[in-house]
Amino acid sequence: MIHFRHGAGDRAPSSERRLKAFDLIVVPGEKDVERAIKRHHVDPSRVRVGGYVKLDYLRHHARVGARLFDNDRPTILYNPHFDHALSSMDVARTVVETIRTDGRYNLVFAPHIRVAEDMTAHDRASWYAMAEPGHVIVDLESDRLIDMSYVHMADIYLGDM
Repeated sequence: MIHFRHGAGDRAPSSERRLKAFDLIVVPGEKDVERAIKRHHVDPSRVRVGGYVKLDYLRHHARVGARLFDNDRPTILYNPHFDHALSSMDVARTVVETIRTDGRYNLVFAPHIRVAEDMTAHDRASWYAMAEPGHVIVDLESDRLIDMSYVHMADIYLGDM
């Protein structure tokens, strides 16, 4: 089995504990190789640097020319993390409302796809109620949360990582 690390940034996820289960581990950079070997005692012969595979793939398959809004306001992508220790979800409604009422920006509220895992139907509905056609997109579950199209189409990234 081959493991490709999919996230960006320097966070060492708890899922790295399972690395020993893989025959080959492909990581973004040398720091990840060192961490796998030193912290998780993975045999160095099973670890390779492959870059940020998802980003490299999507760079060649990006949705070109697509527009999220039919106006010239800059678009902010607000992307809170799922890890409660790192996430701004506890203030997300205030952030969304502040940007929405400011009026200078379009907003895409698209938290990490795992944020919605534990939401009730009522929670989801209350988030979707904050959407405003032509100005605010709220997305808790579409493919755009994982295909990086929002990242490519936004002018400003507001996130926790």
